[in-house]
Amino acid sequence: MSAAARKDYTQFGFNRDDRIYFDKRHWCLKTRSAERETEEETALWEAGYILETVDGKSERRVEALTFQDIDKLFSARKIDCERGYFSSRNAIDRRMSSPKIFDLPAATILRARMVSEFLELELDRYDTGEFFTRSDAGYAKFIKAFKAENEYLIPPKTGKREIVPGPRQFGRLVERFEDNLFEPGSLLPRHRGGVGQKSRFTPEEVKFHAEHAQKYQSKDRPTKLDCYVQMAEANENRKAVGEEELQVPSLRTFQRLIDDLGDYRNELTRAGDPSRVTRKFGMSRNGYQPLRPLEYIEMDEHKLDVIAYS
Repeated sequence: MSAAARKDYTQFGFNRDDRIYFDKRHWCLKTRSAERETEEETALWEAGYILETVDGKSERRVEALTFQDIDKLFSARKIDCERGYFSSRNAIDRRMSSPKIFDLPAATILRARMVSEFLELELDRYDTGEFFTRSDAGYAKFIKAFKAENEYLIPPKTGKREIVPGPRQFGRLVERFEDNLFEPGSLLPRHRGGVGQKSRFTPEEVKFHAEHAQKYQSKDRPTKLDCYVQMAEANENRKAVGEEELQVPSLRTFQRLIDDLGDYRNELTRAGDPSRVTRKFGMSRNGYQPLRPLEYIEMDEHKLDVIAYS
């Protein structure tokens, strides 16, 4: 297939040094075959690319993707590509930037020791008699035994996160340690602290969602589902008149948008008696402010002595 024809299908292409993440596994272009074909001939066929897994897992997979498949996967954000991951320069950079064991935090060093001991016990279980399965129960049993024997090694807690991981997290650490060829630095925390996740919606789409969320604040008292359906219909109408169709959030996300408008405003704009809502939220809004005599009357059953002066 010519380069011009290939461009009709997709604007995305892969090189032999790229690492591809797809279907929850890492892949690369298929390497040289037994027939001694070149890498380009082996990895490229007339309609697309041939990929093979490179994550070291026991089930080796080889998949053929068409250029049209690749374009759809990228558009749906179901595939990602790290350009030049397998190049010599990037290999050197990763080696030079990888943290040394003595530079790691105390909690990471402890976790590296825990994972290493677990893997050693798997290999020596017939010699030691200790047997821990790769299950939540097995991980919990190992963690309990490790804490009892190595309590003096556990560093003090310095934040909200626990030093010793729970069973499920420990299972993920074991897999990560093996996938990274037993590199202790792979067990460093991957959380981004307080950095918020970037919105996947454009400013125009966010404005479109907000407009329909505010329609909930109406005397007609529509439900949140009604507003969501109206938004979907408005989006279909955009397509009908030739405008670009916008991405819409899930129903649950849209319901949160409405909740974020505020309980007071949502109730006040939908209430038949606004003063009732104002009294309900009086403590947080400095109380009800009457403007005329007898506009607001409260009654109770307490009797008071009244003295009239002439």
